[in-house]
Amino acid sequence: MPNFDERAFRLSIEPLELEPVVVKQLRNFVDVVCSMYHDNPFHNFEHASHVAMSVTKLLSRIVAPRFSGANIRNSTKIWESFVLMVASLEAMNWKQLKVKIDPSQTMLGPRIQQLFQDQAQLHDHTYGITSDPLTQFAVVLSALVHDVDHGGVPNFLLVKENEALASFITTRVLLAPEFDALRACIYSDLSELRRFRQTLVNSVITTDIFDKDLSTARKARWSKAFHTLCSDGSQTNEEKQEKLLDEDPSRERNRKAIIVIEHLIQVSDVAHTMQHWHVYQKWNAKLFEELYNAFLLGRSYQDPSLNWYNGEIGFFDNYIIPLAKNLKDCGVFGLSSDEYLNYALQNCREWELKGRELKLEHLLASCRIPPAINQVERHPYLAQPDMMEYCARKNIHVTGYSPLGSLDRPAGLKGPDEVNLLTDPTVTSVANKHGISTAQVLLKWAVQTNASTIPKSIYPTRLAENLMVGRDDFPDLDQRDLEMLQSLDAHRRYVTGAFWALPGGPYTVENLWDE
Repeated sequence: MPNFDERAFRLSIEPLELEPVVVKQLRNFVDVVCSMYHDNPFHNFEHASHVAMSVTKLLSRIVAPRFSGANIRNSTKIWESFVLMVASLEAMNWKQLKVKIDPSQTMLGPRIQQLFQDQAQLHDHTYGITSDPLTQFAVVLSALVHDVDHGGVPNFLLVKENEALASFITTRVLLAPEFDALRACIYSDLSELRRFRQTLVNSVITTDIFDKDLSTARKARWSKAFHTLCSDGSQTNEEKQEKLLDEDPSRERNRKAIIVIEHLIQVSDVAHTMQHWHVYQKWNAKLFEELYNAFLLGRSYQDPSLNWYNGEIGFFDNYIIPLAKNLKDCGVFGLSSDEYLNYALQNCREWELKGRELKLEHLLASCRIPPAINQVERHPYLAQPDMMEYCARKNIHVTGYSPLGSLDRPAGLKGPDEVNLLTDPTVTSVANKHGISTAQVLLKWAVQTNASTIPKSIYPTRLAENLMVGRDDFPDLDQRDLEMLQSLDAHRRYVTGAFWALPGGPYTVENLWDE
């Protein structure tokens, strides 16, 4: 990273205005980049724009530790006053007299000098990032292009499909003759070109968060750069010795600048997880749709629905929240780091509460053939009111198995103190009231609560008895009966997930039962 240039800062009185030809080429370049994105649900140009906006936001939030909001506003006012004063002098044609304006000689001199010192401190504290427009532009550009030509599958599958690196494609496009003015605005010599390309490539590679080797290297760099302080904030002996041996004082600054840039782009790539719940949910649904489509097309062997709920919790615990904490620990993003961390924690808690239902929403939105029937265990001990309400909203009919308590299950699937539903006192009381059997009470309850039921029997007399429940002259259960039976709901399940799991198969008790 370059050293702080006070002369350049003194010259930056007015905002830089790009020439029309540069603006035109920049817009054309963005159009070309946009055209290279595929119409994926998640990895598309909208996502790239979202990441670029997050990078821009974080770059604008970089502050020195002693800069409070009030200090920043005061410094801005001082600088604006100086700019207005210069503008007034120019309007009076003082510029034609070749009067050189030195901020230190104006009535705002001491405060302007303090502003220069503040900018120098900010430069040092942010490892030169705030004073290097080339680096900032390269990082923003990397956000815009990092998923160019993305095929809509995870990165490890992109490698198998021989996808080209986004930074290589971008550099190739930028070198086209029609972007000559844009290139001249970005870099002026070969060394700047190398630095620009290096920053661009490193930033794009940083977005590959599932490569174990890259992840291990990044963690090692972070530990070396930011975890070598004593509890009081002073340097350890190891760090002091390394500094003495280091002949180039910019080495440590460059290392930390790389780490900050890596975290900036990584956070931005998953910024939706650290923003409002509705923003997070929008992109979560898009990612599920993309991965599920890849599975249906045979491009991915993994069904994302099997572990989406627990996988998202693990993603928050093992990546998102630690990443947000690192953003805070590197100490250059001010209050924004607290904002990102708080949103990440809130979204994780919200997902734990609502994620199961949202997973079903994602699955229903992505499936080719929507389900018409949901077959679940259902009886008064396991009434499943939430499931019934959800299926009713989705126009899915519920069929209940084991309506009588599944007494003929193998002994190995029964509990030691299992309760017999057919002899329950409440069920018996309702049966005696209407002069019907307890089995008929349970079947009638199922029908009157808007579910089909599939009782099992091998005896003709009981089969006939069960069929009587569907006759028009069979007595209905009254409201009091239904309330009494509803009070038995204790989430008591007779048939566990182990009954359905096939050893060696793709489904486990955990992914079958996470709903």
